[in-house]
Amino acid sequence: MGARFADIGSKPSDGTIQFQELSEARQRDLLGAFLGKPSVKEKVGDLTMIMELQLMTLRGYKCAPAQK
Repeated sequence: MGARFADIGSKPSDGTIQFQELSEARQRDLLGAFLGKPSVKEKVGDLTMIMELQLMTLRGYKCAPAQK
């Protein structure tokens, strides 16, 4: 199983957070959007140049087995 994510900003009607598959393309989009924010660049500088390194690190993460 690949990376999964939950939209913590959503407000599901039944109160249950749903996890979804997170493709590398979507990771790239989300990371690029965050790193491209003027407020982030102002606080920590331009981190877009290390985005590929960050994605490589994320590829190494493994999901823990579901607990029963």
